[in-house]
Amino acid sequence: ESKKEVIEDLIKAFSLANIPLEKVNHLLPFFKKYLKEGGAIPQAPTLRQIYLPRVFNNHLSLLQSYFNQKPVAIIMDETTDDCSRSVVNTLFVFHQNTKLVSVNFLERVNNSTMGGTLLSILSDFNIPFTLPILFLSDSAAYMKKCYREALKPIMPQLIHVPCCAHIINLIGDTWRTFSDFSLLKTLLSKIKETFVHFADIIFACATVNEFYFPIHSYTC
Repeated sequence: ESKKEVIEDLIKAFSLANIPLEKVNHLLPFFKKYLKEGGAIPQAPTLRQIYLPRVFNNHLSLLQSYFNQKPVAIIMDETTDDCSRSVVNTLFVFHQNTKLVSVNFLERVNNSTMGGTLLSILSDFNIPFTLPILFLSDSAAYMKKCYREALKPIMPQLIHVPCCAHIINLIGDTWRTFSDFSLLKTLLSKIKETFVHFADIIFACATVNEFYFPIHSYTC
C-alpha cells in the first residue's frame, strides 16, 4: 500500500509541475539509489496505463463532490492543441475557488456542440439547471448564439458575461484597417520584432563584453 501511495503521489507531483510522465524513465536510477521505495516506481507506460487513470478518477471524484449541487459560475473557452484539434476547457467557480473541471475534444465547434457539452458536464457534476448563475465566454458569434439559443431557454436565470479583454481586442483589430493608424501599426510591429529578438541581442552583448572585458560587466 505504501508503494502505491508513493507512485500516485509521484504522478500528482509530475502533473502539478507539468512534467511529462515519460521523463520518469530518466529518474529511475536516481529513485532506486536514494529513495526507500524508489525501486517500486515503474516506467512511464505502466504509470500511464495503470496508475494515471486511478489518480485522475480520484481527482475527478473530489471535484464532483465539491461542486455537487452548487450555484456555480461557468467559464468556457475553445482553443486548439498542438495537433490542431479543437479543445474546449470548462471551469467552475464557487466561493473563490476556480477549478478546471472538463477538457473536451470536439470535431465541430458551434453553438449546438458547445451547448450540448456544457449541459452534459453539468449533469455529470449533479448540478441542476436551476443553479448556475453566470456564464463567462469570449465574444465569438457562436458563443453568443450558444447562450441565446441553447442555454438561456433551459437556464433562464443564467447571465452571460462576454470577456472584456476579447471585446477590447476585437475593437483594436478594427482600428488596423484605418489609414490614419498605419504609422502606429508599423511602429507596434517593429516593437514586437524587437522583443522577439531581444534575448538574442542580450546574449550577443554579454558574450562580447565577457570576451573583451573580463570584469564581468554585462551591459551593452
